[in-house]
Amino acid sequence: MAIPCERTVQFDDPARSEDVSLRLRMSICSVAFALWLFLAGCATTLEVVEPGVPVPLGEGEAFLIIHIDTDVQLKNVSLESGTIASQLPAGDHLWIIRTRARRSGWKRIDLEKEGNYRPHLFVGQMDVLNEDEFEFEIKAGAINYPGTLIVRTKNTFPAWPVYAISVRNRNHSAMAVRALLETHRSLLESLPIRYAGSRGDEFLDFYTQERDRLRSEAEARGEAN
Repeated sequence: MAIPCERTVQFDDPARSEDVSLRLRMSICSVAFALWLFLAGCATTLEVVEPGVPVPLGEGEAFLIIHIDTDVQLKNVSLESGTIASQLPAGDHLWIIRTRARRSGWKRIDLEKEGNYRPHLFVGQMDVLNEDEFEFEIKAGAINYPGTLIVRTKNTFPAWPVYAISVRNRNHSAMAVRALLETHRSLLESLPIRYAGSRGDEFLDFYTQERDRLRSEAEARGEAN
């Protein structure tokens, strides 16, 4: 069970509590925002992998799935290595980046300015019972899924415009793989896919094994014919 990291911040507009209906999709906007950051000289070694574009891995490099589900626009989202997205609108965003293999984790979320407030959230510093909730390990030569970062707002005091920001890192690997097969099938079929988070998960290992087994059987039948 994921442990929520919550802070209370105050906004001028109480309408912030309105529910937003989300559905999983490949967000062209999020890819564009992240790509803009990289081209603008963001101090990272990250590169967005666009659908249908072959991207080779160098020594010590890996692919990292970024999945962010938020009901509020985010000004910036940062890993320990640097900012990966900017001006990310409310919605369910999914893309892949190429990066170096290393220990990493979600670090900071900045919200858009509301009135006189510009709240930000340091993920994992406080209010998290499981300290490694937002940490993960990126392994070279593989597609790494660190979990889905879920950001939610809620009105803790209905009579006042005071809102809590809840951040969770949940394992939605099956959902992420299903969506990425529609946009990055050739990439997902070429490398092992692994869960990079701190909690055990055998689904992606099983998926990779079954994918390779079915491919080998198909190749064997082709050679036999």
